[in-house]
Amino acid sequence: MEAIKYHLSNTLGNSILPLIKDNSIISITDSLGRIEYASNDFCEILGCESNVIIGETHKLLKSHLHSDELYKDLWRTIKMGQKWNGVLSDNSYNGTPFWLDTTIIPIKDTAENNTKYVAIYNNVSKIYSENTKLQESNKIYAKYKSIYESVNVGIIVVVDSNGNITEWNKGAELAFGYSKLEILGHPLTLLMSKKIRKGNIKELLKAINKIKNNKNIDTIEMYCLRKNGEEFPVEFALSSIDGNNFYCAIMLDISKRKKLEYKLKQKTKDLEMFLYRSAHDLTAPFSSAEGLINLLKEEDANDRIKSLTEMLDTAINSGKLLVNNLTKASVITAKNDTLKTIDFNQIITKAISMLSGSQNFELVKFNVDVINSYNYNSNPESISAIFQNLIQNAIKYSKEANDAFVPQIDITVEVLQNKVLIKVCDNGQGIYEKYINRVFDLYYRANIQDVPGNGLGLYIVKNIVDDLNGKISVKSDVNISTCFEIELPNS
Repeated sequence: MEAIKYHLSNTLGNSILPLIKDNSIISITDSLGRIEYASNDFCEILGCESNVIIGETHKLLKSHLHSDELYKDLWRTIKMGQKWNGVLSDNSYNGTPFWLDTTIIPIKDTAENNTKYVAIYNNVSKIYSENTKLQESNKIYAKYKSIYESVNVGIIVVVDSNGNITEWNKGAELAFGYSKLEILGHPLTLLMSKKIRKGNIKELLKAINKIKNNKNIDTIEMYCLRKNGEEFPVEFALSSIDGNNFYCAIMLDISKRKKLEYKLKQKTKDLEMFLYRSAHDLTAPFSSAEGLINLLKEEDANDRIKSLTEMLDTAINSGKLLVNNLTKASVITAKNDTLKTIDFNQIITKAISMLSGSQNFELVKFNVDVINSYNYNSNPESISAIFQNLIQNAIKYSKEANDAFVPQIDITVEVLQNKVLIKVCDNGQGIYEKYINRVFDLYYRANIQDVPGNGLGLYIVKNIVDDLNGKISVKSDVNISTCFEIELPNS
């Protein structure tokens, strides 16, 4: 090794020595690719003496086992004075194949011209040789190898039971930027984003465990890493080959889809902001009109004026209710990140109080039961909107009270360790079965024309539940009862 260092010091100067460190597989070529120096270990791999190859063109750099594109990239890179790294392969003088993980460093003269190229090698022949023998000995693997290689649309990566890459297709090569010889034998984790690598590995282990237990595998979304360091999202599916000795990972680059999803989210936010501002701006004219009507009520007027004033009052109240619901619908998503411990008794009491002016409110009996075994954290405005809309809906569709019947609304809440269960049930008009699946649709009112409303209440409730990653269901018997059940995770 000292002799090598001495030779390199005389040939190239001491500046190159820190780059070489203790590596002993080295060659030096001139600007035309002719060998000027070859270390003993390099000659041993080639199977010849150094005097046989000194002055000859570097055979390794024009191996027939590589595509022309690889060598175009290699020479383009080093001629520009940049370092190149990749796996090169050739056969020794006695016909034995070998693979070298190669780093080529251009050396410049004082005029900044490339005068020599130093190549430092790491012998990876054992990994590639074992992988080739394993593939050739496995009949099932060999059967599908040609299929994998012929698929160019998707990304296909085959790994062994240790997670090392044994095969991949042209689509994977184009997506990740590595040639096949550069990547074979390396762990699959090399292709994963470093930021979320632990999470990706965890999902992979779950998938492998499901495969071993003959369970269905869910598609996984993860971020991968190209050779140039760029991250990109993929949809990832895993399957087994030959009794779990090999696994086939089929990936789809979803970068375009993610960009569209991001744009859609931005548009949604813009629309929510527009809706919120529009609804907010409408509040002022309604308040002004309400004030003018109150002034008219104080004036002496005939029956006709009084009748028109009452009609205006009703219309303005309906408009205010609509604006209020539009405002709620527009800000639910934006405010879901504000988490506080929820006091369900306080929220339910406040919701009932706010609805005390509703028609037939005084005839309804409320039964509230809150079982608070644990703290529940969520957005207070969102939870309040759920109760306000469900209770308002139950009051609106209650049946007429008489001596034999009392309208009733039962509200139950049970807070468990990791979720909360909410039920709002009534003994009102009920919902026909054919309408059940549409009650959460925007502006849908189940063709009940004689009941005032705008079809926004249940739509708002469903959106809040979805944004909170919860579930909502409804059961109803016409003229008997309707019951809404909600399950929300504890945030």
